[in-house]
Amino acid sequence: EEATGRPVHLENDANAAALAEHHLGAGRGEASSLYLTVSTGIGGGVVLGGRVLRGERGQGGEFGHITLLPGGPPCGCGLEGCLEALAAGRALERDASYAYHRAVDTRELFRLFQEGEPKARRLLLQAARYVGMGLASLVKAFDPGVVVVGGGLALNAPEGYWEALLEAYHGYLKGWEAPPLRKALLGAEAGLLGAALTAFLEVKHGGG
Repeated sequence: EEATGRPVHLENDANAAALAEHHLGAGRGEASSLYLTVSTGIGGGVVLGGRVLRGERGQGGEFGHITLLPGGPPCGCGLEGCLEALAAGRALERDASYAYHRAVDTRELFRLFQEGEPKARRLLLQAARYVGMGLASLVKAFDPGVVVVGGGLALNAPEGYWEALLEAYHGYLKGWEAPPLRKALLGAEAGLLGAALTAFLEVKHGGG
């Protein structure tokens, strides 16, 4: 602000992407949406009434750090068994490198999966199930109009990944009305578009 003389508004990258997908992408036209990005890490956001739900302390939307497996692998946040530690790109590369006794990145893991390699299939399908399980829990907490899943890992994963994710999502919502689950539409541009929307909405609603 000192350098430009203009007001500046900051937003978390996952919240920005959630905002963009809600207004311009897969959540367009819905009253509320829940967005999850599965990439190197895992994050997300909830949009209600056109605005990101940040929470009392600005900590809302840290979906990668919900605990799914107490005592599970350590997470970068300092806890154990978080969704991010179980199903993000870094977690998959850690587990695949251990399983194959050499460095394996997600691109190679996807290739091995498509070739039917058993270890790759087991690792990727388990990660997908964790994502589906986490999303089901988030739906029970927020009851969004639609669930949108994006991020480089999720959007580039083989079709079998999505089948396992959806099976877990609906399985853990048995007896509940499950919102539609859609793939994100804006790709790598979601964060940039969301950042612009953040500033636009802050000005529109009198935030400067």
